[in-house]
Amino acid sequence: MAYCDKTDIEDYLLITIDSSFDTQIAAWIASITAHINQLTGRNFEADTVASGRLYSSDGRHVRLLIDDCTEIETVETGDTYGDAFTATTDFLALPLNETPKNAIVLKYQPWPRGTHRITAKWGYSVECPDDIKFAATVMTAGIVNAQVNTGPAKKLEWIGGYKVQYNDDRGINDWDRVMAILDARKKIIL
Repeated sequence: MAYCDKTDIEDYLLITIDSSFDTQIAAWIASITAHINQLTGRNFEADTVASGRLYSSDGRHVRLLIDDCTEIETVETGDTYGDAFTATTDFLALPLNETPKNAIVLKYQPWPRGTHRITAKWGYSVECPDDIKFAATVMTAGIVNAQVNTGPAKKLEWIGGYKVQYNDDRGINDWDRVMAILDARKKIIL
């Protein structure tokens, strides 16, 4: 899963990147994708295959908070240690009219005390949102700029071990916009 591709970067920078750099570009994109996920606490492109995750409940709450997902396949209540599970179809995924889903309520009872298994397609959305694609493109383009431009930079940042460079006002403005996008997309845990 990558939030942008080589063509996006070429289109943004208005350059053609030689195919001999494809492996390096892919590595930079993967690094930026991981950085965005870590910075926001989200995975913006959901899994295509459902997998199970365990969640615990103390028996006092109606809602079971789960990670972002786009589709829930199975809800199973479990015993205290998660040794035995019982499937149920009497649940609602919340929020009701939005994706991603991030909580589940049982229709006729609070969540029992125990370890419960939810099988779902985990992630924020089916496809990467356009603003996240833009952020990944701008950030990766900054790495490319730092490699090909040896002149003075108007803006120089570091993302992990990568130098990110912008040489014009457009790049600086886009960097600021990217930071605002990522701040707005951060998962808030209360």
